[in-house]
Amino acid sequence: TLMSGEANHRYLENSVFLGKTLLEGYDMYNVGWYPAIVAGDGIAIGELYRVPIEEIPSIDRLEGEGTLYAKKCERITINGETTFAHVYVYIGDVSSLKRISSWKEYVWYVSYGSNMSPDRFMCYIRGGSYHGSRYHPPCEDTTPPVAVRAIEIPYDMYFGNSSGSWQNGGVSFLDVTKKGKSLGVAYLITSEQFEHVVFQENAGRPQNRDYGWYEDTIDLEAMDGFEVKTITNRNLREYNEPCRDYWIVL
Repeated sequence: TLMSGEANHRYLENSVFLGKTLLEGYDMYNVGWYPAIVAGDGIAIGELYRVPIEEIPSIDRLEGEGTLYAKKCERITINGETTFAHVYVYIGDVSSLKRISSWKEYVWYVSYGSNMSPDRFMCYIRGGSYHGSRYHPPCEDTTPPVAVRAIEIPYDMYFGNSSGSWQNGGVSFLDVTKKGKSLGVAYLITSEQFEHVVFQENAGRPQNRDYGWYEDTIDLEAMDGFEVKTITNRNLREYNEPCRDYWIVL
């Protein structure tokens, strides 16, 4: 509840936000109106802040340090690098509580086309134009993905349609009519960010059979306790060779 947008974020109004983080070796549970982490085999998503030392005691009191939570120094991952930070670990009984993947809703978005390039993908999150393509408005949450991973997709990838942004060449789609294999990049982002990406891949509109290219959201096998989603068109598009620049991005 100390995270941005949550009830107790005011305690961090004088702190510096450093980014979203991954904490491995912990499971998260829903205590009611707040979350709790305990040692486990999962990962927890959080936010890292540099906090003025004089404000630590008030946060300790809020968290019930020593009675409800125990403050520990743990290794965390931020922007692909590891460092150390204090975290509050629940010391109560979680046997009757519901395990959750995160306090805010996150999903793995899997790209198998030009969004595999982080620079291209971040134009959807932060706003911008990639190498002269059309401008994309920023997402309300412009923070980068919590994690990025290579992933194997159980469907073949092919090129279809005619993209004005790529010299009228074809772009990537998945053939979900049968099992296959292709490679992609998975970004762990908020559900809101995922919906924003879906809109941008469909000319700024929701998925709709009347006009969209990527009209279908496909659920893949869950990873690290989070849903894994990608987008394509279930109806096979007419094959079209991609341009050289598209090949280079892939």
